[in-house]
Amino acid sequence: MKSNHYMITITFALLLGGLTALNAITPVKGFSESENRYLATFPKFSREKLLDGTFNAEFETYTTDQFPFRDAFIGLNVMSEYLVGKKDSNGVYFGEDGYLFEKVDTIKEQQLEKNIQSLKTFFQTLMEKNITPVAMIVPTAPFILRDKLPSFATQYDQQLILEKLEGALGDKFLNTLSILSKNQNDDIYYRTDHHWTTKGAFFAYQQLCRHWEFVIPSEDTYAKELVSDSFLGTVYSKVQLPYIQTDSIYRYVADDGIHVTYDYEKESESLYQNDALAKRDKYAYFLDGNHAITEIKTNSANGKHLLIIKDSFAHCFVPFLTANFETITMIDYRYFNGSTKELLATQSITDVLVLYNSINFAEDTDFYAIKR
Repeated sequence: MKSNHYMITITFALLLGGLTALNAITPVKGFSESENRYLATFPKFSREKLLDGTFNAEFETYTTDQFPFRDAFIGLNVMSEYLVGKKDSNGVYFGEDGYLFEKVDTIKEQQLEKNIQSLKTFFQTLMEKNITPVAMIVPTAPFILRDKLPSFATQYDQQLILEKLEGALGDKFLNTLSILSKNQNDDIYYRTDHHWTTKGAFFAYQQLCRHWEFVIPSEDTYAKELVSDSFLGTVYSKVQLPYIQTDSIYRYVADDGIHVTYDYEKESESLYQNDALAKRDKYAYFLDGNHAITEIKTNSANGKHLLIIKDSFAHCFVPFLTANFETITMIDYRYFNGSTKELLATQSITDVLVLYNSINFAEDTDFYAIKR
């Protein structure tokens, strides 16, 4: 009996020692393609960080992020939980029809109130300058497609966010809840990613056209083109289940006569980046992913100039707007350190669109930058 205990102890020690040694000789990874995020690097040591526990916490994050065969272990762990009937793993619900939903039980209510007040004050300033503002804060998939959540799944009621926005902004808030709910069975959200699809963005664009009294296009107006049928998005990266149904990415809008400048440096003659389709983050096909500032010059000459304050939900939405504006300037406060007020003046802005998904808007600690 004792020999069995010794054998188990020795085996465990060898396994632990082997993994530790492997971890030591394995090159540090800076970016995880599968998780679409930067991984922790070895923390900088200091006596203060050691005493207050910061170094230990950062070192634990480092060893977790740089663990050998991390992706394989994540997949095996999630698969074991899935097979025994668990409804969720690693903050992701296993929904019906192959949908993966991020689990959001609560939001930072105080931050939401701050952001709504900042937005309301900003809109009042815009109207004094005769600039037309509108906010489109879009519900995410777990709320619109909540019938596909597993039984007894808990999820924050995003309608509370929409009601507060409507109360604060009145007709300057464009509520997409009705149009998205009406078309919820029409592939308006990706199964493996947290974004809406181009089709979901199109339905919201139709509603914005009604609001702005533009010509409302039908879906037949566009030459819909499949650009990828192998997309596995950000929610999938948290669980990495094998044999999951991949998503398809479509583009609707041609980009003839378009000129795009990213962060005042990188230039392109297209709204789309084909090289992104060969990478894990295929959603970056739309407008090259996240940038501090993106400036689009269209082939229109109607004197209308749009500023979009946004998160990444805007990326597949913006191509539709190139038919309506001469220029479009997009800023993302996670990266943009400039002045919004200066942009309003230097870009001769006539209209402003604030476009976020509702959870991002509620918890965005960078949104205060709208006051600059």
